Amino acid sequence: MISIPQTGPWRLADATVPIGMVSVAIAEKLGLKPTQDGCYRVSLDIDAKGLVEAVWPAEAAPETQLAVVRAGNAHVWTRMADLHTHIDKSQTWHRAPNRDGTFNGAKEAAKADRTAPWSHEDANARMEFALKCALAHGTRSIRTHLDSQKGRTQPTWEAFSDLRERWADRIALQPCASLGAAKLMDEYGDEVAALTAQYNGVLGPVLYHGPEAAAQVRRAFDLAERHDLPIDFHTDENLDPTSNGLSLIAEEAIHRNWQGNIVCGHCCSLSLKPADEAERIADRVAEAGIGVVALPMTNIYLLGRDAASTPVYRGLAPIHLLRAAGVPVAFGSDNCRDAFHPYGDHDLVEVFRETARIGHADMSWGPWADAVAAVPDRLIGLQDGNSLKPGAAADLVIFRGRSFSEVFSRLGAPRMIVVKGRALSEEEATPPAFSELDGITGLAPAE
Repeated sequence: MISIPQTGPWRLADATVPIGMVSVAIAEKLGLKPTQDGCYRVSLDIDAKGLVEAVWPAEAAPETQLAVVRAGNAHVWTRMADLHTHIDKSQTWHRAPNRDGTFNGAKEAAKADRTAPWSHEDANARMEFALKCALAHGTRSIRTHLDSQKGRTQPTWEAFSDLRERWADRIALQPCASLGAAKLMDEYGDEVAALTAQYNGVLGPVLYHGPEAAAQVRRAFDLAERHDLPIDFHTDENLDPTSNGLSLIAEEAIHRNWQGNIVCGHCCSLSLKPADEAERIADRVAEAGIGVVALPMTNIYLLGRDAASTPVYRGLAPIHLLRAAGVPVAFGSDNCRDAFHPYGDHDLVEVFRETARIGHADMSWGPWADAVAAVPDRLIGLQDGNSLKPGAAADLVIFRGRSFSEVFSRLGAPRMIVVKGRALSEEEATPPAFSELDGITGLAPAE
């Protein structure tokens, strides 16, 4: 890998950056021309404070007295943003496995793991492990759903709060109170909304298909309005074409002229609706200002599973339809190594690769790169954008690969993580060993 200065300003020359990770205004101002791979070739001047001072076309960068580091046309990405995770459940697969691989099997396994209250030590260790993974892979912002059923908010929220403070200079963290929307209907709804506001979080109803869904959506909006909260729904996480959660949410937001931040995760069933109906819903979602986060790694694992047959329909929101309608679309990690998904490492490079390949967005890798960077960062709302431009933090991921094909063919290849202009240490840039959690995850320590 290249070596970058640890003090003073410097220039990163000959970098290949995906279109979706460069400010549109800067690209237009500089007249940047995309490569066949959907990238721009640029050089970046980075000041002593770790901010991007200037962006230049690689072939037209002026002479400089700065220390010059040559990327050799290697891919350079902005650090990424993960809009939908569950780090509170991360690393519980071995002690709470999903025996049949179904959605209901996952719910029962997770419920069983919560039977004995998690300790502060347990929650802290597993969540910190997730953050170490995310940092090493190049993530800078995370919204995590935290299970918040009655009697289940502590010690997870306290442990999260401690982690948020300790990690503030490396990853910006945002909590989202996750619980069934039905559990918000009584006085506990106000209690959990107040808790969420106390922690500067997001209200996260899990909306299930059924006759009560419309009333539950109205209640969620009432609570969000009363406590001044953004809303992040789990919705339509199924392969039932009659499931209508996304439509209910969009219509309620439009009816209220809602100005707050709304995100809907999963939205799988939209892909099974008739084309004209799906288009109409997508247009209403755009009108309502709702962002959608696709989470196919978990949903393809869970949905449509039948031991006796090969799945026909897969769990992916219609990302092209939504984007064409003007809906902000993000890709997220969702569950990692828990009952809902036994794999994953909080690596948004893997998430981007798999989502785009599954959803056939791999013919336009470069423009879709904003789905793991600028779009989710804007929807999380903790940091000032996530596009290369003067004044932005020099938060970068530097690969060895010079094309998407090279980068995605060797995900295990080393990548350099740059935080505010400085490379992470080798220890921080290396994902932690799974053995760090022996005894906590259900595996015995090695002899």
